Amino acid sequence: MVFNFKNAEFDSISELLKSVSAEDMKQLYSMFLPGTGAFCDFLELEKPEFFKEFSGRTPGWAKFFRRLFDVCIAEEPDSRILKIRLSNMEKAYEQELEKEAIQESYGSRKADGIEKRIITFGTYPFYEDGTRKAVEWLVLDEDDDKMLVVSYRGLDAKAFNVDETDGNDFKSSSLAKWLATDFVKIAFSDDETRRIEKIPFLLNATEVEKYFVENHDRLLFPTPYAVKRGISEFNTGSTWWWLATPGSISVCAAYVNYNGKIKLTGDFVSLESIAVRPAMVIRK
Repeated sequence: MVFNFKNAEFDSISELLKSVSAEDMKQLYSMFLPGTGAFCDFLELEKPEFFKEFSGRTPGWAKFFRRLFDVCIAEEPDSRILKIRLSNMEKAYEQELEKEAIQESYGSRKADGIEKRIITFGTYPFYEDGTRKAVEWLVLDEDDDKMLVVSYRGLDAKAFNVDETDGNDFKSSSLAKWLATDFVKIAFSDDETRRIEKIPFLLNATEVEKYFVENHDRLLFPTPYAVKRGISEFNTGSTWWWLATPGSISVCAAYVNYNGKIKLTGDFVSLESIAVRPAMVIRK
């Protein structure tokens, strides 16, 4: 993909950020952002196919430029702070674009030095309006007959247990029941359901440490649908996701935070702002 601003072409957001000064960014905003949606309006008019491809993605182009506006104009930071903020944004958005560039049917991504394969299986609401899209799954382990997969994105927002007094045992939780019933019915056809060896579940902390060694490999980006459903989306564009591991007290369950750190103390099981990242075992 190529970005063209003021007749200068950039092959990546990284190049754009390195090339556009704070002063230039102010001019960019005066051109494209007189109102909150003006930049998207510009893209839709000038490059409709480009806009159609990227507008529904998280974090989203409008949000990206609004954040740049906050960095470059609103607070008027000194040059050192500006460079740090732009560097952090660059890393977060480059990672998001890398995730989104994976092919629909299959692909791969290096994590922990190992190339992990991506497959698609089933469909689930992806866009804010509920439009469905093939679900991408990261293959964590496999043999000749079956594979262990986990969703590439945060698919929905659900409490671990609707009633806190029911505790933090995943097997008896409301989330486990939802994954085994409603989620399966929504996401998979009858033929696909017959390929499921182990019904959808959550990874536990030990499994996460095994398959995602580094914190940055645990970062999870939610779908636009999940964001609309109430998932907490942080400045990096990433979110929290539930684990099957009990928390430090009976009303809390462990989770991975937006920085990719495993939080074993956990948070209240009734929270509905933490992402559901299902795992499954399916036959090849």
